[in-house]
Amino acid sequence: MKIALVCPFSFSYHGGVQKHVLALREEFKKLGHACKIIVPRQRKDEAYGPEVILLGSSFIVPANATRGDISWVSPWELETSLKDERFDLFHHHSVGPFISLQIAEFARKHGLINVYTSHSNPDKSFVVQNLPIVFWPFFNYFLGFMDGTISVSGKASQMIKDYQGPKAIIPNGISTEKFSRLGPKIEGLQEDDTKVLFVGRLDERKGILIMIEAFDKLRKRVPKTRLLVVGEGFLGKQAHDLVSKKGLKNVEFFGAVTDEDLPKYYRSAQIFCAPSLGAETFGMVLLEAMASGLPVVASNIEGYKEVITGKGAELLVKPQDVDELSDLLEKLINQSSWRLQFIDWGQKEVQKYSWDKVSKEILEFYERIKFLKAKPQFS
Repeated sequence: MKIALVCPFSFSYHGGVQKHVLALREEFKKLGHACKIIVPRQRKDEAYGPEVILLGSSFIVPANATRGDISWVSPWELETSLKDERFDLFHHHSVGPFISLQIAEFARKHGLINVYTSHSNPDKSFVVQNLPIVFWPFFNYFLGFMDGTISVSGKASQMIKDYQGPKAIIPNGISTEKFSRLGPKIEGLQEDDTKVLFVGRLDERKGILIMIEAFDKLRKRVPKTRLLVVGEGFLGKQAHDLVSKKGLKNVEFFGAVTDEDLPKYYRSAQIFCAPSLGAETFGMVLLEAMASGLPVVASNIEGYKEVITGKGAELLVKPQDVDELSDLLEKLINQSSWRLQFIDWGQKEVQKYSWDKVSKEILEFYERIKFLKAKPQFS
């Protein structure tokens, strides 16, 4: 099967959907399928190799407390770029005006399969909440071209609750080989400090300021602790200023790091913390931490609590509760045997999300769609 993974978000910035399609492409290749990614071009100098088709042009707009793309491709470029590829199936990951609809129409015109995956939380989407009169007619028209839909979580499935065709919930995947306890760490870190790791955009939604406030309380009771912050964003300066105001010497900002280096930061820490305020659909960072052998302290919010269940749910805290967060971190640091219970739970639980398993579930869904399209319909 030759598969096109359609990402409406530019590769000029990092995001969960971009990471998802890149990893899925590699898994499909391992299983013997030809696979390319289609993504809009934001800069003239972009180039990602022969397995990424840059199509049309895009510009960034605010969306879902972060950013999104509006993209368009000329009909001539669309036809000339895709007609000779001879794809069997177009798998759309999220939706963006207008290129998602253009590609869906192209696929339908040529008798090809369209599948859509919902990665979004409708409750916190900037476009859904502020421009519903524009978004829903466009989105429902787009869904009319789909032969089947996938959601990465129950929360994400709310986006497509009215879709009447074949559906499945298939979670995001994680490379349990890439994110593991074994491998290199970040050099130069204080070895005898307990290190708490934050990975995410430095914005209100991800809770970076809550993280710093909780760490300030923690380090007064447990001085030999260190906060590692990986990521960048709109609140970067405010976060740095808060650290300076509180005189925190043991907070290190690493900025954005490459996908290749990210596992080193997980291996260098002892506890992972995700104090997000909401709007999460799934939480890939939770899986990365679990695979890396870290106990996960996270906000008790939709999206996260679908991943952190059972034993792990003991480490879910009320969003924005600085005292509860700092108390729980202190308990994990002081009670090593209790901490090990969550490490063991996470190592076992994360196997459900291995890319090997997830990619095969997606391929099985494709086969189901192919069967239904080929089956004669009787009125």
